[in-house]
Amino acid sequence: MGGLELRVHAAPVIDTAREQALLVNRTDEKAVRMLPPLTIEMAELDRGLDILDTVLTVVGAEVHA
Repeated sequence: MGGLELRVHAAPVIDTAREQALLVNRTDEKAVRMLPPLTIEMAELDRGLDILDTVLTVVGAEVHA
């Protein structure tokens, strides 16, 4: 399990990630939890992190716009 504590509300991150087929969970107003399976392949992990990076960039740009 991993998590991120954000400076902004996590809901837009969760929603945007879901639109990109990445399931993450909001555990607090500004916290995102990631719970990949123990058997995850490195390629799948890389893809998920790439999606999360894109999501955070998009949501961050929208918040600061």
